Amino acid sequence: MAEGKNLIKYLGVARIDSTADHVIIASHCTDVENLEEYVKYLDKILGHESKIKEGKLLRIPASKESYDFLVKQPRKDGEYDMRMVVIGVVDRLMSKSTCAALCKQITNDFKERHKPRQIVLAAEGDLNAASRKLFEAAIKAHGKDKMGDLNEKLSTVKNQMKTNLLATMERGDNLDDIEDGTRDLMDGAQRFQQTSTALKRMMCCKNVKMTIILVLTILVILTIIIVILVCTQSDACDASTGDSNSSPAPAPAPAPTSPPTV
Repeated sequence: MAEGKNLIKYLGVARIDSTADHVIIASHCTDVENLEEYVKYLDKILGHESKIKEGKLLRIPASKESYDFLVKQPRKDGEYDMRMVVIGVVDRLMSKSTCAALCKQITNDFKERHKPRQIVLAAEGDLNAASRKLFEAAIKAHGKDKMGDLNEKLSTVKNQMKTNLLATMERGDNLDDIEDGTRDLMDGAQRFQQTSTALKRMMCCKNVKMTIILVLTILVILTIIIVILVCTQSDACDASTGDSNSSPAPAPAPAPTSPPTV
């Protein structure tokens, strides 16, 4: 997901000397294209010393623009007797409490990072490099557009829900297609079962017919064989009977002869 909108365009620390002159000793700009314009207007604001009150946050809207200029002079303490001023250019969406917290963090970090002598003797831009990290930390802590991030997250969630809904609807269509396909498969399986049953019954009937035909054929063949055998046997018997009737009668035995008389 892309990062949210950055509400901080420019941050810096200026020093107002006793002669009412001012110098921007450290700065960091995230909108380089408009840097000269930001510095020009901040110089004008710092030039009106009477408007800058100690401990008061001064927020001046830029005409015909969507950003404001911030100027805040921290309250003096025993060690810092110079007039150090936190300056900045922020988006108009940034709340007053966030602006105050931003100025407070820069004040504390700047005093912790630089000694009073460095701040007093620094010329314009001398502390830019040494202060870059603390400015970036402040921007990271307070510069995000939380509402923009929230809206972006809501938009992301909305798009995700829309995607999920479309996927669910598509899945529903796929389920309908699968259900129709399943129903067709079941109908096809039922028709196949019916066809298989009919074919099986037809094959069984065909096998029975073939068995009956085969049995009848065997019976007919056996009958023919038996008839032929019976007829052959009967003819043999008749032939043997005729032969016995046509054979000649045996010759009569000769009469006994009487012995001659002596």
